[in-house]
Amino acid sequence: MNTDVCVYTSDLTSRPWVGRVTKLLDGEKFEIVWFTRKRGRGGIFRMMRDQQGNQVKAVLDLNSVMFWHMSENRSDESFTLSPYWLEAIREEYLELDASLEV
Repeated sequence: MNTDVCVYTSDLTSRPWVGRVTKLLDGEKFEIVWFTRKRGRGGIFRMMRDQQGNQVKAVLDLNSVMFWHMSENRSDESFTLSPYWLEAIREEYLELDASLEV
């Protein structure tokens, strides 16, 4: 728990999809709190909150995890991804997109 992850998605918008695992659940699932880029294409990601200020959460399957333990400069509300990890994630999404076109 409390591990930052990047997950696979076929949705082309708002990539990369990253967040922090908050709970491990039965059935090979986990709860994630979503993070979003602070601005543009930079490497700073901030915790997503709804209009009431609550964390934006979801439940996902463990097999949706692309990478884990890739964040730096972690705080409760944010983390950064290095250029290396941003490129590795981009390349993995390209491979996913190519496999979906078949």
